[in-house]
Amino acid sequence: SALLNDPALLDENIELKGSFTMDTCEVQSQGLEALSESYYGRLFGSGASYERYVQLMQCLGAVIDGCMFNEFQTRVYDENITDIDRLNSIMQELLKKYYDLDYSPETAQGLWTSMIHNFEAPMYYISYSVSGAAALELLLESRTDMDSAIDKYMKFSALGGYVKFDEAMQKAGIDDIFNKEAVERIADGVKAEYGLGYEDVENNSWYEPYVLYTSHIFDGADETQFRPQDNISRS
Repeated sequence: SALLNDPALLDENIELKGSFTMDTCEVQSQGLEALSESYYGRLFGSGASYERYVQLMQCLGAVIDGCMFNEFQTRVYDENITDIDRLNSIMQELLKKYYDLDYSPETAQGLWTSMIHNFEAPMYYISYSVSGAAALELLLESRTDMDSAIDKYMKFSALGGYVKFDEAMQKAGIDDIFNKEAVERIADGVKAEYGLGYEDVENNSWYEPYVLYTSHIFDGADETQFRPQDNISRS
């Protein structure tokens, strides 16, 4: 869609070619992935629920990882840190902050060294975070008004990658994801849509992923209770 609508294809905009804003470009890819979820039944058949879960986790992971690696890169480059032990320590600290995970220095080192952006494109990874939040908004809107979500995406992609991110969001009618209230609305919407708000579904329990897999076809007892230990009828 972005390629077909690329303003740089027009002769009068030839000066645009080769210049773009990464945050804006990433919404084009992540937003399209989000909108395609409505077709998962036709694309993946019985595996649609699993693919839906994977897509959500990838998008949420991009938002969190984008912030985590941006903080890692900023600290490393600002302080010109080259000591391996210090780098590992920072990564351990951030994994605890963002994911509440206790990683060994060796495991933390494996994580930051395997992230190629840290070396080839520092300060780029945050683009996945801000664009992921915008994609989640399009995904949630597609649940109730697909035409509106598609319209916003098409307006956004028609800008190419040549408009600043905040300006592109405003022109397309997408909320400002740098606004705390907008982020909270997106988070609450994801929790409600994907069954993440059940108080009795324990984190890291064996059944938690299955609650997410089937959240689009299977409701809990009410908005806060899933009652995972209760019996159910065939109906």
